[in-house]
Amino acid sequence: MIELGAGFHQDLTGRENIFLNGAILGMKKQEIRQRFDEIVAFSELEQFLDTPVKRYSSGMYARLGFSVAAHVNPLILVVDEVLAVGDTAFQAKCLARMADMKRDGTTILIVSHAMPRLKRLCSRAILLYRGQMIADGISDEVINIYQNTPQYSSNLKDPKVSVEVEEEDRDNQGSPVRICGVSFMDSAQSRKEVFDTNEKFIARISYQTDQIIRDPVFEVWIHSADGTEFASHTTEWDHFACGDIDGQGFIDFVIDSLPLSPGRYTLGVAITDQDGISRFDWQLKKFWFTVQSDKYVQGIVYIPHNWQLSDPAKE
Repeated sequence: MIELGAGFHQDLTGRENIFLNGAILGMKKQEIRQRFDEIVAFSELEQFLDTPVKRYSSGMYARLGFSVAAHVNPLILVVDEVLAVGDTAFQAKCLARMADMKRDGTTILIVSHAMPRLKRLCSRAILLYRGQMIADGISDEVINIYQNTPQYSSNLKDPKVSVEVEEEDRDNQGSPVRICGVSFMDSAQSRKEVFDTNEKFIARISYQTDQIIRDPVFEVWIHSADGTEFASHTTEWDHFACGDIDGQGFIDFVIDSLPLSPGRYTLGVAITDQDGISRFDWQLKKFWFTVQSDKYVQGIVYIPHNWQLSDPAKE
């Protein structure tokens, strides 16, 4: 599965493409007929079955493509990042289907940068870097190597604790407000690029204005390396009044205890007018930082917690 729906004919309906795609994947017509109702039910596209797939959205296309492929019952299933499309609920459904295939004896080979997905499905992992095998072993151990080594988990050749924005990189030439750069710092305000889970995290956003800007709104987004949005915040939502800004300055975005699991992340930044809609400047997925941890973290966040065992004798 390199691309969901590969082999679909745009002018054929969903129903016709089930038979076409199933045949391409090696199923006999009788097999497709036997599994047809299961494929349709899994895709949840019953009402669009007789619509040409050229009128499908990308999510519908992915649904039908995976539904056919998932009912071939192969001995070996090779999946190359194809589940990055589609809605979250359907992605979860696809993962559950692959887990069922695994239990039934199918060998599954997944190529992915989505660590939670790999942790859930894979008992063994291989880390590849520039054509070389770096590690091969139990998934958790290999994933820890990947997440805690910036050169493997990022395309950045030279991660920096402070990134300045070059003028030629701007999409809004001539704006009266410009984001100059972002620096990452710890509780001692020492610049760094690698943080521990639950450590204090400060992103210092530097700006430059050519005129007085009345009560602007600052926005930030945090994305994982695979593009998943983990959080978004604005000064407006937090009822933080910036007042008037003029000339050079900075604003700090502070997280007292960074809850993220190990991995590579980007901080996106924008400055908008006080209406919160008209953007003066925006720099998305440009400022990278790394999270590492000596704790075992399953999932996308680490929640501080403790355990308490009741003593029936004292109750």
